[in-house]
Amino acid sequence: MAMLLLAFGLFVSCSTTKKVDRNGDSANDQSIQKALSNKNYQTALKDADKAIQRNPKDPNLYYLKGKILSEMAVAITQPDQQQPLYKNMRQNLLEAQQLDKQGNGPLEPKIDDLLANSWSDEHNQGVSILSHDSTDTRTDLNNAKVHLQNATIIMPDSAISHAALATVYYKLGEIPEALGSMEMAVSYDDSVHTDYLERLAYLYSVNEQDSEAVNTYRLLIERNPGDLNLLNGLMNVYLDERSYGSVEGILQTMLEKDPDNPLYHQIYGRELYNASMAKLLAIRNGYEDVHSTGQNELNVSDSLNSIEGQARTVLDSAINQFDKAISLDSTDTNASYTLGIIYQNSGVSYLQIAQQIQNSELSAFYKARAQQLLTKALPYLVNYTSKKSSDRKSWENLREVYQYLGMNDKAQQAAEHLSQQ
Repeated sequence: MAMLLLAFGLFVSCSTTKKVDRNGDSANDQSIQKALSNKNYQTALKDADKAIQRNPKDPNLYYLKGKILSEMAVAITQPDQQQPLYKNMRQNLLEAQQLDKQGNGPLEPKIDDLLANSWSDEHNQGVSILSHDSTDTRTDLNNAKVHLQNATIIMPDSAISHAALATVYYKLGEIPEALGSMEMAVSYDDSVHTDYLERLAYLYSVNEQDSEAVNTYRLLIERNPGDLNLLNGLMNVYLDERSYGSVEGILQTMLEKDPDNPLYHQIYGRELYNASMAKLLAIRNGYEDVHSTGQNELNVSDSLNSIEGQARTVLDSAINQFDKAISLDSTDTNASYTLGIIYQNSGVSYLQIAQQIQNSELSAFYKARAQQLLTKALPYLVNYTSKKSSDRKSWENLREVYQYLGMNDKAQQAAEHLSQQ
């Protein structure tokens, strides 16, 4: 049966950022400016380093060196070769900022502009690649990754760049890296976007960090009670953990919010069915333990029969959920087939219990219950195998039910059909 999957894609806005344009750059070394304007970057860089050695407390020189490194990076066509230049650029601009009255001096607007413009160049190039699915090859994605890594080097506290980078990592299948970038995005996002946190919860789940996923989803649900997408996400984590008791409460809430969703009814029915099968297995194990220890089975029959009553109640609830799902979507052949399998498996479980019981009257009770369930399974399995899409397993199930019910001619026909596949 189809599992409910979180319908959640890690996508980012493809909107770009605007550059800041300010005039009035000045430098106290005209030779450096001349070399820079002529794109003689190595000369300009050497002259800047010499000037800094002569006057290590001049913030303008560090700013000018940062500007040289920025233009050198832009001139390089391979984005992965830009990274050391951007790291060096940022270090020099931070030094300029510190010397410039600790960020409160006249250079501050120019420093901010240079950082913003360099960052927007790299961020926008990365996001632009992501916005074109037709060119979403691994080569494209790797280029986008490097551009966005450059953006986070230039502005390490850019939440939007870390979130975009998480998207690239996710598309490349680099889940731990995607998770790390998304954690950074959340840590730097002052508004704590629900969208960012939801992506983080999803990545925790994909990375099998179920505890972190549950805690993040719970936090989101506290802020957005009744959000079906968040409930879906939390339920999927519980399903992975097999925490069926927790799933039941979530499903009930989801059904209250969206009572006409057939998939919710199927999932709830499946979990109820699992719970009923666990109880039937406990009964079977109970009788096996009695016989292995030489006890009288009548001493435990009352308590085990009580469990059977619980199992029957839960199973009836599971069947009701599937009946509801089928009534909401009669075209879903898988739902009706799954209901047939539920009847079949439950019936077989009753037969297995009956085989463990020596008391003829009690054994007959379980056999009769098995007969009822297997008989109910039959029309669902017959209907499904009549479809062209039916597979070999569905015919095997039908043959087994015929055999259980003593319908040997029908079982033989089903076997012949299997031999022809």
